[in-house]
Amino acid sequence: TLQVMSLWKRVDLLVNGRTPLAVYTSLRTGLRFAIGDVPGPMVKACVSLVTEAHTDDGLPHTLEHLVFMGSEKYPFKGFLDVIANRCFASGTNAWTDQDHTAYTLDTVGADGFYKSFPVYLNHILRPTLTNSQYLTEVHHVNEKGEDVGVVYCEMQDHESEMESILDRRMRTLMYPAGHGYSCDTGGKLDAIRSLCSIDRVRDFHRKFYHLSNVFSIICGKVDHGRVQKILEDLEEAEISRVPADFKTPFSMPVPALASSIVETVECPSDDPSHGGVHVAWHGPPSRDCLTAEALDILFNYLTDTAVSPFHKSFIDIPEPLASHASFHLSEQTTSCISLAFGGVPAERIEQVLPVLDTVLKQHQDAAAFDAERMGFVCQQAVLNAHAALETRPSKSVFHSLITHQLYGESSSEDLEHRMNDAKVIEQLAKEPMQFWADLITRFFTAPSVTLMGKPSEKLVETLAEKESARVSAQRDRLGCDGLERCKADHCKAVGENTSGQPPKELLDSLMVNEFEGFDNFRIDVHHSESSSSAPPAVRAILDSFPFPATLHHSEDTRFVELWLAMDTAHLTVEQRKLLYVFSELPFEAAAVIDGIEKTPNEVCCLFTRDLLEHSLHTGFSSSFDRALVLWLKVDAARYGNVAKWAEIFLQGIKFDAEKIKNVATRLAGDARENKRDGNYVCQTAMNGITYRHDSNAYLMNELILQKVHETLAKEAKADPKAVVARFEELRSALLSSGFNAHVLCDANAVAAGSQPSTKEMWSFAAREQKTPRFEFASGEETASSFVGQELIVPLGSCESSFMIQNTPFPVDWNSDVLPAVLLLTQYLSQCEGPLWKSVRGNGLAYGIWISANVDVQELSMTIYRSANIPEAYAKVEEIVKSELMSGKLDETQFEAAKRSLICDLYTKVATVSSAGSRSVLAVNQKKDPEYLRHLAQTVWDSDPTKVLSLGTSPILNLFSSFSRAVCSHNRQATAIKKTFPTVKTVKIDAVPIPASA
Repeated sequence: TLQVMSLWKRVDLLVNGRTPLAVYTSLRTGLRFAIGDVPGPMVKACVSLVTEAHTDDGLPHTLEHLVFMGSEKYPFKGFLDVIANRCFASGTNAWTDQDHTAYTLDTVGADGFYKSFPVYLNHILRPTLTNSQYLTEVHHVNEKGEDVGVVYCEMQDHESEMESILDRRMRTLMYPAGHGYSCDTGGKLDAIRSLCSIDRVRDFHRKFYHLSNVFSIICGKVDHGRVQKILEDLEEAEISRVPADFKTPFSMPVPALASSIVETVECPSDDPSHGGVHVAWHGPPSRDCLTAEALDILFNYLTDTAVSPFHKSFIDIPEPLASHASFHLSEQTTSCISLAFGGVPAERIEQVLPVLDTVLKQHQDAAAFDAERMGFVCQQAVLNAHAALETRPSKSVFHSLITHQLYGESSSEDLEHRMNDAKVIEQLAKEPMQFWADLITRFFTAPSVTLMGKPSEKLVETLAEKESARVSAQRDRLGCDGLERCKADHCKAVGENTSGQPPKELLDSLMVNEFEGFDNFRIDVHHSESSSSAPPAVRAILDSFPFPATLHHSEDTRFVELWLAMDTAHLTVEQRKLLYVFSELPFEAAAVIDGIEKTPNEVCCLFTRDLLEHSLHTGFSSSFDRALVLWLKVDAARYGNVAKWAEIFLQGIKFDAEKIKNVATRLAGDARENKRDGNYVCQTAMNGITYRHDSNAYLMNELILQKVHETLAKEAKADPKAVVARFEELRSALLSSGFNAHVLCDANAVAAGSQPSTKEMWSFAAREQKTPRFEFASGEETASSFVGQELIVPLGSCESSFMIQNTPFPVDWNSDVLPAVLLLTQYLSQCEGPLWKSVRGNGLAYGIWISANVDVQELSMTIYRSANIPEAYAKVEEIVKSELMSGKLDETQFEAAKRSLICDLYTKVATVSSAGSRSVLAVNQKKDPEYLRHLAQTVWDSDPTKVLSLGTSPILNLFSSFSRAVCSHNRQATAIKKTFPTVKTVKIDAVPIPASA
């Protein structure tokens, strides 16, 4: 509905017929805001501005960072994040995309939002943008002649990644030089060094940051009138700065490609065996929402599940051409269709394009499409659109409204169309197969750009030598005097950035002083062992299980989620090594259904029809990996499908040696890609130190199992019967332990559906002996002693550095020490806290934090994306020790830490789906149902003296009794080893695996 008020035009609609949304447009300035009535404890806000750059120096991204450094009204570095934290947020965040910049704020409850949102808007529209801020936050040269800065560190991590190299090259070939879609909005390192400047950033802000280009989107339980008043006050203050001649961004047309382009691009890599292939075409105009939605459906049909055409042509073949393939549609004035193949064998990289041409040509014929499967794909997409309102409601609303802001027509019809994709998909489901074939002809017979990313070990050395020579030349050019000036300039900038301090009265006025009752999702937990007093609908579900089960009842969901757990404690190490492949096979194999053997294609079609989502993985929410868990999601009306498919996936599938070989080969290919990710490699190295090498927590890792999977693929080819027998033995061993189940649903909706619960559903899982409820213990997969082990893994394909340092933390969930440690780590790590200011604030790393993990029984310190690990680490150790041993905590920071920690706790239960997952985890952790509320109250009531008394010692252990893993570029490894002489160098191919592997 459309309403015109005195100063605002308001449009009301329902997102996919369910979530109320109101969109307001100012009749004076064009300022827009929207409020989505999303349930739950969180208020999530996003402020989006259309931004267009024409150079590679990262102006949009650089400005995004500088916005947080202070504003004209609040000229204090870090003030915004301190205020956000004191208002029940956990800092603020932002992202820079090719065509827009968005700033986010998440608070628990509305009171904190009302206080902090005006401060945020002032920072966005009136940042101070000083020279000193630019020097520390973006780029400077340190006293050693090295280039550093927060933005610089962040982009360093992307500079040598194959994905980034191919993406940058793709844009330069798809669009003319200087076009808004051709540039690197994040910033290329050479352009950040030579072209970017504070004056250019100021000009960019002046051009794009004004009311007529602002769209504020708020999701949560807020008062519309209060939000409107905040924005009307903003409008009064900013109306004079609205330009009369603002040119609509991205108005430059996108020229068609004259002909297809095929290029080979060398990329640095420590593993020369596998590369990637990227292909791109121009797509439909941005306002053609129907075609855009149709292409997303088509992409799912072509690539999703093991029976898709791409899977069968590129992946599930005797000699795979790729380990994965995925399409993406970037909505632009003329959208871009991109296709990425990963894990491509380097010697066969040129074979991908001819096969792609063949597959696409085949599908220009409507007869090539499986009409039944396409119908199921559409049906599943409709349900996923509704499920998104329970799993990621704010993200869904943000995405649709930002796309409307960027490219939508001003009519309410365009808005209605974008906010109701389920309706659009239902319309597409009625289209004949010729419609889909015509899409192939329309878009995939046009000229394209193909890039073949070839891995090169030699290029690793060449680029390292080139960078070393550049830095050396820069050092020589500056000389001793110049380097001293660099040091002095940096010290001066840090001093200027931190010179002003906000008055106490201002801080006190911008803090929430009441621990309000938040709008939480109610989850009622019932166990089968004590179900007699439960409501009839709940009891009917629990009584149907012939093994221990827990029902997590919520009236806020229309779906059913099942966690069916098996205990792997009794498996041998050799069996455990097969679990990763085993967890993939049920969704790709033939199976016996109702006594009839079905082909993989038939099985896939059927579960696409019956299930919304499915997976087989270890653990509950990344804890207790001893459990192997089958997770299924269905519409509540079709509850019976969870039991039906549990039986099929666990008992009905037929193991096939060729399928086992293909899955193992694919996983080994994925591992080679992960070797290029420094953060992943660092975490894997730490897992090798922390976890027992016979545990799932260690072994369920593609990189750890790469050689195991390569050997398995060879064995499946050489002795197929023996390999199949091993998987049959594994299945028998798993099923012999029996099951435990957790179900999240509205029991009343299940009872009212077409497939209510019956005892016959689970008869296949009955055992003669009663299955016990599985008991899990914190730290049960952690190595008995991991202290003293230190590793560094040099990588040629990663420009940045990463570090993780762990220490034992033997406490339980009810320990008095735990809240103190959680609060102290939050105090140290929070946005604009001591570590943030000293490490990120000095441009030493992009991220630094300390965290506690009770389930693993460890404390961790992480330095993320650093240009100088030794200096960053020294600063971390200095700050942590000085803060904790000073005997007092800063009151402003302590109050901020309490509120931001409470925000982090409630963020984990922000949606009904995440609240349900956390409820399942809490049962396995043996927590009281009210544990979260009690913990939050304990945090709120905490006293700094007691917190220091209880929490100091465990955190200081990080620097006296620890293990350490580092991943860095080859050229930085020597300096790091000098700082940490006891660290052991491990090549990427020798990241520790069990000796028997």
